[in-house]
Amino acid sequence: MNFFVLRARTLVVHGLAIAVATCVVACGKDGAAGTSQVTDKKFPGYQQVGSSGDAAQLWFNPTDIARSGSGYVVHTLKTFPDGYARFDVSTNCRETTKRLAGTQYRSDGTAGTDYPGNDAPVSAKSEPGMVELMSTSCGIAMAARAIQGEFNVPAALELLYGPYDAQSKASTWDDASVPSDLPWRDNLQWSPGKPLIVTGVASFGFSEGSQQKKVLVTNAVSDGGGCHACTGLLGVAIFRHEGDAWKIDSSQPYVASMGAMGSVGANFSWAPAGDDKYALIVTDGDMHQGYQTAYTTPFVRGKDGKFAQVVDDADTGATDTEAVDVETSFVKGKDPAHYDVIMRSGKLRGAVRCRSMLCESPGRFPRIFGPANYA
Repeated sequence: MNFFVLRARTLVVHGLAIAVATCVVACGKDGAAGTSQVTDKKFPGYQQVGSSGDAAQLWFNPTDIARSGSGYVVHTLKTFPDGYARFDVSTNCRETTKRLAGTQYRSDGTAGTDYPGNDAPVSAKSEPGMVELMSTSCGIAMAARAIQGEFNVPAALELLYGPYDAQSKASTWDDASVPSDLPWRDNLQWSPGKPLIVTGVASFGFSEGSQQKKVLVTNAVSDGGGCHACTGLLGVAIFRHEGDAWKIDSSQPYVASMGAMGSVGANFSWAPAGDDKYALIVTDGDMHQGYQTAYTTPFVRGKDGKFAQVVDDADTGATDTEAVDVETSFVKGKDPAHYDVIMRSGKLRGAVRCRSMLCESPGRFPRIFGPANYA
């Protein structure tokens, strides 16, 4: 076996008096307690999103957040100097919101005009206060969602993405919003509004801070997609064990567009990558124009809970004469916080094409690279 060593280091509702609305906007933090008391009387069960800025104009009902597909609908109020508006907001609890049409009321509580909504989901960042509304309401909704008893993939998929079909062993994700800057996004053969079919491809257990957790690795592909050159969408979710239930700890559905034939990979492993750090390793191979290719791609879970690719690797190796065997492992090095990344490849014979940072020209092994970018 040839090997490559990569040193990894850190680089990286109904009436609302106009006086109440004015106090909410103008009094700021000093009037937060008083405002909350008045709001509770005027809007029983509603919670103020924030104490200042745009978020101070928004309230939502934390006890009646309804599931809608793989997202939620939040009953919302927004105050103005001359009254308030009542409307619903649908969100995927990740990056988009859609304000539904509602009604605007005068300061005396009488209905005024229609309050317009969005024609389609938009970035939560594009509307004042919506990021805070999404974060606060979804935090409550996610905390209430759980898998009772033993952890199982069907229940996890339904919690994360939507209705699960036992026959296809997949969930239908109707409100995906794949980031426009995701590398190889076009190879998903997906277009906005088109559903994605999501399957669970691997799950692992680990302990973090004395708490038991589960990792669910998912593969999403366009409905009816999966051509030879089509990638799959890699997603990773973490569940934590609380009492007799498993609750969502974090979800990152857009980790990478990768693989072939709509599959992100064939083999998955979960490994320590440093003190309190873990990595997901994806390995697979394919045949392209007579060449057998193989790749191994590590994704490290950072302190923020997000997964980042630490080796920019296309094909680790390719040959037209034999199968290629590749693997990635993490081993303790001089820095205990960031383990070394070791990538091994079987001996390559014949015409070899190297198309990654791991091999600049055929036959030049072993090679040493670094540093990796993960924190």
